[in-house]
Amino acid sequence: MKRSLKIIFIISVIILVVLGWLIYLFTGRVIPSYSCGELFDNQFSKAIVINDINSYSKINGNIKYPARDPINGENYCKTPKVGMMSERRSIRKNDFKDSYLEAFAAATNNIDACKLIDGYGSKISCILGVRQYTGNKDYCNLITDDDLLRSKCMQ
Repeated sequence: MKRSLKIIFIISVIILVVLGWLIYLFTGRVIPSYSCGELFDNQFSKAIVINDINSYSKINGNIKYPARDPINGENYCKTPKVGMMSERRSIRKNDFKDSYLEAFAAATNNIDACKLIDGYGSKISCILGVRQYTGNKDYCNLITDDDLLRSKCMQ
């Protein structure tokens, strides 16, 4: 009985390894992709290379939103890692412009992208991110509504 359980276990492990290898072979990934799609990735990457701050208004084609935030139910996808970005950033379907500009600023350290953001929280997050990466304390002066946050940014 023990021997047959060992054989079943070994066969199961072999099957899982082979299936995992086949999935990776045919898709290039083991986990599902959260990419916004190849067309978006190409357009975003090109915008970063040429530093086109208005590129969010020029995105054409279908953007794929394969993920859904379990907390707020918002659909999103992830940018490619390009420019100065150390991690992929979320592009939110319901907040495309602001999330795109946050990702653009993270990839280029272009503070002007933060200035174009409409949402207060997104704008502050963007400013703090670019300030932290560049070390430029002058960017803290863009925080006009919160003296405490501005002074912490200056530190």
